[in-house]
Amino acid sequence: MTKGIQVEKCARGALPKLLGGACAPRFRLRMILAFAALILAAVGYGPLAREIQFRRQVRVFTHAVNEKRLGEALDLAEGIKERHLPAREMLAGHTPTLASHPKTSGTFFKKALNSVWKGVRDRHAALTDPTAGNVLGMEFVKVDAGSFQMGSTDGNSDEMPVHQVQISHPFWMGKYEVTQKEYEALTEENPSHWEGDLHPVERLSWNTAVTFCKELTKAERKAGRLPVGYEYRLPTEAEWEYAARGGSKSQATKYAGSDDLDEVGWYSSNTLRESHPVGEKKANELGIHDLSGNVREWCLDFYGNKYYGESPESEAYGPSAGANRVTRGGDWFCGRDYCRVADRSNCGQSAGWRFLGFRVVLAVPPPKPQ
Repeated sequence: MTKGIQVEKCARGALPKLLGGACAPRFRLRMILAFAALILAAVGYGPLAREIQFRRQVRVFTHAVNEKRLGEALDLAEGIKERHLPAREMLAGHTPTLASHPKTSGTFFKKALNSVWKGVRDRHAALTDPTAGNVLGMEFVKVDAGSFQMGSTDGNSDEMPVHQVQISHPFWMGKYEVTQKEYEALTEENPSHWEGDLHPVERLSWNTAVTFCKELTKAERKAGRLPVGYEYRLPTEAEWEYAARGGSKSQATKYAGSDDLDEVGWYSSNTLRESHPVGEKKANELGIHDLSGNVREWCLDFYGNKYYGESPESEAYGPSAGANRVTRGGDWFCGRDYCRVADRSNCGQSAGWRFLGFRVVLAVPPPKPQ
């Protein structure tokens, strides 16, 4: 029996015959793969389901190229760029075949496939770093999940007691404080006193900072770059301190990245009482700048001066109500002590001071306050 006749019989036969016939192993494999993709998609395990679809599409693409069906190959390549897995080697390997075909323009196909690969590369970057290519060009640093000792034994009373806190999900924190250029690009406004594109935006309330984060989330979700369940927002106080301490790379320094504040931060003794462009000082262990000094930063939580005594270990997120919101990191106006990674401060959420700015994280929504 020829292969063609065998496949035709398989196509026309009943399912019981297929499962027991000569073509059963290949048919069963295809059925299992297709059924697995449906099940995985239904339960929300998208990446593996997409991989199965992607591999199938690669085989069809390769066959179309080998058969010189160039229009079909290009359409398939356009579909591949929508997948979340890299296909650079596949496309690059077949570019000469397409470009050298006598009935086509080599330049056209090189440009077309280069454009296709750019889409594939961007989608792959979005899978590994969902902040890549964001509408504002903001730089972010991934902070892996982990646990740390929050607070201090020799600081202010609201920093005690030292307690274990678990950060259960990775998040991405802005490498720099939000700049005036970034803020103005999204809002067409600039409330800052110390003007400069690369200076941190300041003199804005907690409410205004939250609105900025919501607008950024909306723009990125529309662009299809956000992972399911993630959003741009202010960091929780626990996330902020965990990142300031260096996350899993922490060297247990007093300030964010050093025991010498002059290395890492702008504060009252090394400034002319004004903000500075972001990123001029040394970064901390994670590569994040200005977590000590320059401008103080809004956090998401309500402030509670006795909260550490009742904070849960898992995903600590402030009290359920309060008069003020937490601010962290110290600023150009204050002394050294206020720039410590453990120091806590607070402001009314409608306040807008020239020493107060914010930083954005991409993270899962916070837990309900305790």
